[in-house]
Amino acid sequence: MHARRVLTAGAAALATCAVVATTAWGATGPELISVSSSGAELAPEVYDSRVDDDADRVVFVEPSKSQGEASHVYVRDRSSGKTTKIYTSKVGDGAVADISGSGTYVVIGSGGTLRVRNINTGSTQWLRGVAGASEPSISSNGRWVAFRGSLEEGGPVHAYRWNLATDAITKVSHKAGVRTAKISGDGRHVAYTVDGHAYQATASTGQWELLDQSPTGEPGNFSDVVLGGVSYDGHYVTFTSGATNLVDGSEECEQIEGGCVFRRDTAAGSTEVASIIDGKPSNALYISAISDDGNVVVFSDVQAFARDMSSGVTVRVSENSSGAEADRGVDDIAVDADGSDVVFTSHAGNLGADRHKERIWLTS
Repeated sequence: MHARRVLTAGAAALATCAVVATTAWGATGPELISVSSSGAELAPEVYDSRVDDDADRVVFVEPSKSQGEASHVYVRDRSSGKTTKIYTSKVGDGAVADISGSGTYVVIGSGGTLRVRNINTGSTQWLRGVAGASEPSISSNGRWVAFRGSLEEGGPVHAYRWNLATDAITKVSHKAGVRTAKISGDGRHVAYTVDGHAYQATASTGQWELLDQSPTGEPGNFSDVVLGGVSYDGHYVTFTSGATNLVDGSEECEQIEGGCVFRRDTAAGSTEVASIIDGKPSNALYISAISDDGNVVVFSDVQAFARDMSSGVTVRVSENSSGAEADRGVDDIAVDADGSDVVFTSHAGNLGADRHKERIWLTS
């Protein structure tokens, strides 16, 4: 694992929480990930990229372009330079995927079913007895998977944790109607959204807490919260919200399209705005992720940014080797365990390829 990235800047930038455009990050420009083993670019549309702990392997999806085509899931191994197609959906079905921190396991959701693929052996384990399972998220060691679904056709939709060692399934959400679910790296905690708010539960006990809450315990005054990322031990969770009552100084989040990214400290019971650019809360476009220790939060405000929560420095990471920002927006974002590598999706044509098409990039 890399040494933990600490974002630094001059005194003026620290004082104002200014954006730092620096060649220290991505000095040679970002690396193109969505390519074949021969280096040829893949389809003109790719998305849903996720990265393992050391950013050695990246999983991503090529969606079906019409009802008559299938979706494909690829894994890019940066060490070997090999890109492998590990799954092809049924015609017309979509697919989503997540990779374990170890880089060994990929969980794939498609057509209402889940399966976990061992990349090293090629073996696959299927989830049984769940209807409409989706939104999978896998723990660092590949033992646990969180997802949303129902135990019967047309039944209530909850968040569940699947134990791949025993094949046991445990309901973790306190209320039906779950939209998304994310698991912590250690597999002990599951964050989820229901009725427009974000929660986190301890899987073994079912004890849960509201994440988007005010300092006095009131629910956030915004009812369309989008879940971001969960730190390794569940200590920190990011989410996007337009609420104005979560923390002092977040009043501007109501006026920002997409809202702001917040980081919740579940141990301290405190919340802070993470999407800070030039000293002000910024449009988060619903997208965020977090490093294992919870210190680095990455988010998209058209461009991709990384914020060191300890130092208060925000760095733009979607830029080329000359320090110029991407000439198109960022649609997806992920970060490795220690916050040293960021993966993002963009249509930019100035990051190392001269045509505008959707590509996946990695910057270190």
